[in-house]
Amino acid sequence: MASFGWASFDWQDPFLIAQELSDEERMIMETARDYAQAKLAPRVRVNCIAPSLTDTPLAARMLSSDAMRKALGEAHPIPRVGAPDDVAALAELLLEPTSFINGQVLAVDGGRSTLRPKN
Repeated sequence: MASFGWASFDWQDPFLIAQELSDEERMIMETARDYAQAKLAPRVRVNCIAPSLTDTPLAARMLSSDAMRKALGEAHPIPRVGAPDDVAALAELLLEPTSFINGQVLAVDGGRSTLRPKN
């Protein structure tokens, strides 16, 4: 599972993605796409899950106050912080043997990646 932290991407605009992602994040995304095309399918499917801020021990300091949790949650169209079960549900779907999903970076971000930057 790949975590892309607080990065907010516009999936339709590669220029914005390149500006907002770290080298490591871009490498993970490209590696998933490369492996998905490397004649591994259909035996092996390669996808990435890109969660937004998720209520885990890693985010505990950021979410330690109710005010901060509320403010960070409201940065998402679905106004809350992600839960581990949100990510797990997508992982479970990807494990289905009949899945037709391959070479994708799937955002579990409450719609945050759909937001346009404010000018």
